[in-house]
Amino acid sequence: MKKMKTITGLSALLGMASSATAALTSGLVTYYDFEDLNNDASASGPNATIVGTDVAVGQTGGAVGNAATFAGTTNDRISTSVGFGSGNTLGESFTVAAWYKLDTDATSAASRFFVFEAENNFDLSYGLRNLDAGLADGQTYAGSTPNNLFTDVHTAGTWQHVLITYTANAGTTTVETYINGSALDSITATTSTISSTGIHIGNARSSSGTRAFDGMIDEFAAWNRVLDSSEISQVYQNGVNGQAVTAIPEPSVTTLIGLGGLSLILRRRR
Repeated sequence: MKKMKTITGLSALLGMASSATAALTSGLVTYYDFEDLNNDASASGPNATIVGTDVAVGQTGGAVGNAATFAGTTNDRISTSVGFGSGNTLGESFTVAAWYKLDTDATSAASRFFVFEAENNFDLSYGLRNLDAGLADGQTYAGSTPNNLFTDVHTAGTWQHVLITYTANAGTTTVETYINGSALDSITATTSTISSTGIHIGNARSSSGTRAFDGMIDEFAAWNRVLDSSEISQVYQNGVNGQAVTAIPEPSVTTLIGLGGLSLILRRRR
């Protein structure tokens, strides 16, 4: 009986090691690792599409494996038909994340560089302002008015991570932005304004195609739910460790000690 209890305890610890991955695949609608344009098998969304001539996927030097590259060319982008808001795939409460690296000599017709934005509006939006103008800023929008300008949050030539959660509640949507795993300020918009039938990766909405990204984007993921704080940290840490969004995190020291101790007990009781 004691041996059976020990085995049960060992199984429980092993289960803990994989629970984070199970959580991160829950509600995962779209995950592009940009080794190609295919949606990862752990997600359920459609494949992506390249629009333009100066965009490529499967390029070396990504945050995790290979990545997509962009040259700041007007209207160039990667498009996905995954939408958000009432009646769309991601729903009204959702999460979007990506790794990005702006070139040190980045240029675009508008001197602004968008990691992603909604297809026909800026209800979902994260863009960077030109370092050559003495700026190192990121900016999010939601709806027609609310926006946040984050000063000195990005460094050209360096991989960085952005994750944004949208939480709908009682007629409003709260938008929270995380850069490199750290929470920045939030904004609130009217829920009815948060909607799009698609997302542009590497450029702004269709009417503002001069804001093309110049650099690399990797590990784009979107969930139809709001990730909690531990999941947000895990998504970021996986990338830091060069692992996919859905990778099983390495066990903590405490877990390893527990596994080692249980293993020793089992050996002694054979």
